[in-house]
Amino acid sequence: MQQQFSIQDDEAKKFPFVGDKEPLSSLAAEYQSGSPILLEKIKVLDQQYAAIRRTQGDGNCFFRGFMLSYLEHVSVSCCSFCAL
Repeated sequence: MQQQFSIQDDEAKKFPFVGDKEPLSSLAAEYQSGSPILLEKIKVLDQQYAAIRRTQGDGNCFFRGFMLSYLEHVSVSCCSFCAL
């Protein structure tokens, strides 16, 4: 069990919990040699979203990504409200 925790800690140090914003073109470049269906789906995402953030896949990645997105939305909304 200790070895498993050690491996998880080492992996956690390699990647940040939440990465910087990246354009969706970087995702398309990763899967360029992949399925054409996947590339089409990435193009559809590119029409609706400006960027992606990668999260560390440790089991809490959904919650971490959701909360960061929510807090960014609240921050932008608050700044828009204060500007009125």
